Amino acid sequence: MPRFSKPKRIKSSLIGTATLVLFNGAFMSVAFASPQMSPLADLNNDQQIDRAEFMSHSEQRFSETDIDQNGLLTKDEMQAYRKARKAAMKAERLEKIDTNKDGEISKAEKQAHRDMKKKQREAMRLKYMDTNKDGEISDAEKSAFKDKKKAQKSKKKAAYKKSKDKRKGFMRHDTDGDGFISRTEYMTSSEAMFTRMDTNNDGVLTQGEGKRRKKGRKLGHMRPAK
Repeated sequence: MPRFSKPKRIKSSLIGTATLVLFNGAFMSVAFASPQMSPLADLNNDQQIDRAEFMSHSEQRFSETDIDQNGLLTKDEMQAYRKARKAAMKAERLEKIDTNKDGEISKAEKQAHRDMKKKQREAMRLKYMDTNKDGEISDAEKSAFKDKKKAQKSKKKAAYKKSKDKRKGFMRHDTDGDGFISRTEYMTSSEAMFTRMDTNNDGVLTQGEGKRRKKGRKLGHMRPAK
């Protein structure tokens, strides 16, 4: 990451706009379609997301994206939602780093945020890799975890190849090709996505299952959920 040479001021207009978006309902939850799972979808806070929670979250996301509330999503509506979400997430992240709320991010604040994220990652590593719960991760545990992830990835890849519908983005959801995504089409896609992500077929999504790899990037984040 680039050096943080001097404090960077957070534009008040950005935070104000993002806050307005958040509380006006245009971005009240993280969208599933990424699908980087939001902890907001974990309605009962049990650190996993079952099918009912997933579908409820998808239903909410559809309503928030449907700006004119006509029951149909257009490409423009989906693009507008993504832009609003991106701006809101950026502003929220900056506010979290700015711990003294002076509108600036100092070098110390940035380092403190990095240290906090590092501790969180280490805690998650222990949770999912330290199978004997001795507080350490052995070579055998690392190897077992890698094998498990490799098997999950192979299963997902095989399921994708088997799928007849390999269209992406808007067209994948617009199954009748009319240029709109109806609520039924959207929820059907949500149901199929849950099934694809639930690699061990136990009816819930957990940390490992909720991640998706993007080209050139590590597996996407998923806070303890599903």
